[in-house]
Amino acid sequence: MKPLAIHSWDWVKYNALFLSEHFLGQSLYKKLFQGTEKSLISRVESKLESQLKNPKFYHHHYESFLETYENVENVEIKKIRTNSKIQLFKGAAAKWNCSSWDLDYFKKNYGEKEVTVLNSDGLFEKGVQQFGSTSMAQYIDMLKKGSKVYLKFSPMVHHDSSLRKGFDIDWLEQFSMPGSFGRKFFLFIGGGNTLTPIHTALSNTVFVQVYGKKKWTFWVPNDRFFLNVRANRRAYFYTDFDPFSDENPDFPLAKYANKVEVTLEAGDVLWFPGFFWHHVVNEIDSIGVAYKTAHFPSALKGSISMTLLSFLATKPFLLESLIKSNFKNNERVFLE
Repeated sequence: MKPLAIHSWDWVKYNALFLSEHFLGQSLYKKLFQGTEKSLISRVESKLESQLKNPKFYHHHYESFLETYENVENVEIKKIRTNSKIQLFKGAAAKWNCSSWDLDYFKKNYGEKEVTVLNSDGLFEKGVQQFGSTSMAQYIDMLKKGSKVYLKFSPMVHHDSSLRKGFDIDWLEQFSMPGSFGRKFFLFIGGGNTLTPIHTALSNTVFVQVYGKKKWTFWVPNDRFFLNVRANRRAYFYTDFDPFSDENPDFPLAKYANKVEVTLEAGDVLWFPGFFWHHVVNEIDSIGVAYKTAHFPSALKGSISMTLLSFLATKPFLLESLIKSNFKNNERVFLE
């Protein structure tokens, strides 16, 4: 659904441009339609400027899109997983076996394990890290010395049955809707003040904060218009908008985006549907695990355009990513 204050015709034009950029490629798109896009943004900005005194005007049906639950035992997950809202379950994993994990746990038990550091476009701070491999012990030592290199999307938990036993799989599986596919665990280990820029993808996500503290900032799916998201033929989407910068001349509509902030502490669990934009900061050293599942109907509910372009991705092809994700040496599925 379009943002409330955006005229239907402007929304149609924006989506036509978004799809065109995907099929034409960014270079040809700029030559043909950059002027059209700038004109559209300028016109929309002028219309929205008059609404600044009433900021709720441009918020849409996702207005209150965060719900928090303190008592998990009283929650019927199957009833709330389809309501297109972010769900925070305080302390839901506090008694799981993974609650004993910390940095030293991984260094002691998996120190010789080879881990791969990625640097895919839009998922990492620019200039912080390059693609490469190291041992878990060496990585933990780097982290403790203040390194900003961030281990993300590691399939280590997915391929290690002893690590998976740290989670209540039956509880997590309640979030999987009938017809879901591509079930996958991803491990995230990062030092304080490391971050993941704004991005999104079609998978639904259950995120378990195992250790440390992590701050999430969310935007609703169709705020991609305000965030100046580019279509670049990947199976995920991102924007260069920095939500903490006072100087964002390339993002004149960003101030109209509807966001919510959530801080996860050890033992908390977060659920969010596909295509919700998120920016994540490790406030202190952090360990977390994401359990992701893909579900076509809920992806369409989040965004028809982004669902279509996800299945038409070529960097790499979505089918290629899904096939590779079943192999242990699959870290490069995020790269071109």
